Amino acid sequence: MRISKEGPAPALDVDMTPMIDVVFQLLIFFTMVSVFDEAERAADVVLPKAWATVIEDMGKERMIVNVEKSGKVVVFAQSLDLDGLRRVLRGRRRLLASYEKTTGSAPIIVRGHEDCEYKHIKAVLDAIRDEKFQKIMFASHMMEEEGR
Repeated sequence: MRISKEGPAPALDVDMTPMIDVVFQLLIFFTMVSVFDEAERAADVVLPKAWATVIEDMGKERMIVNVEKSGKVVVFAQSLDLDGLRRVLRGRRRLLASYEKTTGSAPIIVRGHEDCEYKHIKAVLDAIRDEKFQKIMFASHMMEEEGR
């Protein structure tokens, strides 16, 4: 057996600081994304049922507008009147323009309570149309077939 005269091999020193930074950044990112997703659906809304639903990939540009039974509008967990909704939509339009996107490519999902009066939904739809958003979707639950 040969014994090295040089002594023990030098210890490898691995700097873990960049790895820890990346892990914390990912943790913060996913926490923020999940908080925004929950905030979009924070309103007290029971969705209507539909016989047929279409599930479509909405992308990052989508925005959810909740309309509660009383007609109260909730966006990102904030209660708004119609003027407040228009301000939010205007800001959204400017944000999309800064990313060179059009309002036609950004879907607005309307989650209306199943017992909400139509006049409240119509007022929300008018505000969305007035701000030049073209892709409007309605959220619903798929009805169960009898006998299943």
